[in-house]
This record gives sequence, structure tokens and C-alpha cells, in this order.
Amino acid sequence: MTTAKLCWCSVAAGTALLLAQAASAQIAGPGGKPVPKLVLFMVVDGFPQEQFVKYHDQYGARGFNLWLDKGAWYGNNHYSHATTYTGVGHATLLSCAHPYKHGVVGNDWIDKASGKRMYSTEDARYKYLDEPTPQHAGTSPFNMKVTTVGDELHYANGKSKVIAIGGKDRSSIGLAGQFGTAYMHSAATGRFITSDYYMSDYPGWWKAFYANKPQDKYFKQSWTPLLPDDAYARSAPDDRSWSVNYKGLGTRFPFASSGDA
Repeated sequence: MTTAKLCWCSVAAGTALLLAQAASAQIAGPGGKPVPKLVLFMVVDGFPQEQFVKYHDQYGARGFNLWLDKGAWYGNNHYSHATTYTGVGHATLLSCAHPYKHGVVGNDWIDKASGKRMYSTEDARYKYLDEPTPQHAGTSPFNMKVTTVGDELHYANGKSKVIAIGGKDRSSIGLAGQFGTAYMHSAATGRFITSDYYMSDYPGWWKAFYANKPQDKYFKQSWTPLLPDDAYARSAPDDRSWSVNYKGLGTRFPFASSGDA
């Protein structure tokens, strides 16, 4: 019997990171190769393929180039559903099911029975741990009606572990499936939090990490590009007429954080 460690990593809308882990024993897999102990699955929401390959020469050897040069490359993939929203996509990617099967048909929809708005990952039975839970907050995978790859790992061996970390609840919850643990970023506290669907209290390592509020060190800091401006000349420039001044941060780099601890 195999125990697999599976690690899913997803970046949604440029901000969400999903991570899932599964544990695996030393047992032969296809072709006699050992079963992986850790699998990382990363989703970058809204990251077009042409933008990905455009900067091939600037990636590090152990970063994206590891996938591009040594991994399988599918250059003509397409969604078979029209509603390519965050909630729909993340519920589809690891369930391998169409929206009409897995149940997440949008980020929001109108529930036929009640006539009220339903958020894709809301579940009023569960609340966030250690902070308020807004109305329609994403707290469980109740609206997903199918299993994911991580769930099947649990069925194969109960010792498998699946963890999803995302900037949005609908990103991490969709990838974590029914039996994984989802952590989502809280805009209220800057922490990656979860709900009592997944656990009754945070583990000790989580409490120790946030004890001194390490996220607050980014207040009053400037967000600047890693490379000189001319390294990004292959992309359209910032500060266009349609650019959005999100939360007053401006429409081009550098962005200054105006918050306070």
C-alpha cells in the first residue's frame, strides 16, 4: 500500500498560492521508478501561455525552466467550459470534472431553491478560526460534489496529506478537495487562515509563526520589480488608460504600501 505526499501549489489572480502535500512510501511506480514522496501542483490564474514562454531566458535553472526544459509541454490546451472564473477553474483542475458535474458553475450564482446569492465556497455551518467570518465567506468545499486527486490519495491511504494555500478561499478550497486542508489569505489580518471545517484550532507551528506578526513588516514598504525596467520591455507598459488604481496603490511600479501595524 502506498502513502503519497502530495504538494499542490496554486497562484490565483497573481496572488493565490495553493499547496497540497501527500506522503509516499518507497514502492515501485510505472517503469519501476519510485513513487514520488512529494507532488507540487501550481496554478497561476490569468497567466497566459505566451507571457510564460516570452521570458524563458530570464527564468532560473531550478525555477520555471525546470518545467519548460525537462517537463511535458502542452501548447494547445483549452477549457471545455465557458465560465472561466477562479472558483470554476480551481474546482475543475484537480477534480478533472466539468462544472455541471462538480457543481461549481461560477464564483457566485443564484440558488434555485432560495432565490438568494450563493458564493462558490460558502457554508454557513463553518466559521473562520480566530477572526470574524463575513457573510458569504468561503469556509468549506460543500458545493463541490466530486472528489479531487488529493481525495483519491486519502482513499488509497489515509496517511496521505493534502494542503492547499491560496490568496483566495475559492482557490485553495477547490484544490484541497473534500479531505485536504485549505489555507486562504486574510485581507483583514494578513495571515493565511482556515475554518473549523478543517480543524478545531490552529497547530502550534502556525501560532508560533504568527506570534510576532511577521506579515506587518511589509507595511510602509515599496513593492518594486526584481529586474531593471528594460527587462520587462516585452510586455505592454503599465499605466494605460484602462489600468485600475486598485485600492489607491497606483497604476505602475513601484507600489507603496500605505497600511500600518
